[in-house]
Amino acid sequence: MSRTEALARADRLRTSLLDHGVRAVSIEIQQGRPGTPNDRWWDDKFVAEFSHHTVSRPSNGATPVLALCKSGRLDVPGPLCNGYGGYDRVYRIICMGWANHPGSGGPVTMAGYRIPADQARPYAWGTEYEGGIEPWTDEQLEFHARSNAGILDWLGRPAEAHGEHKDPWAPGRKVDRLTITRAQGIAQIRPYLGGGATGAEDELSAADVAEIKKHIDAVLSGSARGVWTYPVGNPLPEGGTTNPAALVRVAADHSVRASEALEGGAEQVWATEVENPLDPEGENTNPMSLLRVAADHSYRASKGIGTIVGLLEEIRDRLPAPAGGEGVG
Repeated sequence: MSRTEALARADRLRTSLLDHGVRAVSIEIQQGRPGTPNDRWWDDKFVAEFSHHTVSRPSNGATPVLALCKSGRLDVPGPLCNGYGGYDRVYRIICMGWANHPGSGGPVTMAGYRIPADQARPYAWGTEYEGGIEPWTDEQLEFHARSNAGILDWLGRPAEAHGEHKDPWAPGRKVDRLTITRAQGIAQIRPYLGGGATGAEDELSAADVAEIKKHIDAVLSGSARGVWTYPVGNPLPEGGTTNPAALVRVAADHSVRASEALEGGAEQVWATEVENPLDPEGENTNPMSLLRVAADHSYRASKGIGTIVGLLEEIRDRLPAPAGGEGVG
């Protein structure tokens, strides 16, 4: 059961990493070090994340230190990290519990949480990134930043909860990550927190933004607006009408408006299998019952369109304004 929960937690972290633009994530979990609760499979006390480097070169292969990170050494048993990033820029989730990554250091306070001296394993998620000899490439640094941002958002922690092994945990004893200070690491993470920026290739120009806004405004000013503002109440259960003509009118009206708003996408609404609440076997032939079901489902569909409209409004409002505040023709 504990392993099952650990896998579920790892899957949520995997989703966060992918949402932050990490190209691929592999779940390869093993038990944590002794002391980890939940049969050594997972802990929920992490409040920070530390970045480390393995001391390797790209010429050593895509994942030269992965096996060692999992099994450890005679003097320091594994796992040696919670997560691992290879030269292939795949993030591997190794351990949801305590890992032998921080060693002695501290105490430190990170974004409001105090980590006791020499006791960072329960509180700091540690990632080993391949490298540490040759200068980091832009691709590696972006991979590190996206991975760290995904971890922090998964933890619900701000950028200030990021640390380098040497800064602030073990200054003078450690040097990782090579050439990167904590302040630099935080600055690299910030653009990606909240699932932001998915890469330069996806950045929107001012013309792109104007085009998107134009289409959103066209939808919001058209029939989609009528779907969720049209003053027709749901006859079930509040209205309680038994007039067949009224029920047909409500069903037809909502269906037409939903169809117009979706411009062909209505098929997706009606293709969704919804159990008939009046007859689970689907053999009800009573006209009144069928009309009431049709009216109710139509009303629910129209409310769904209202949710879509709200989402479009939020997207439109969050699109960046053109530089200098000038409109784009």
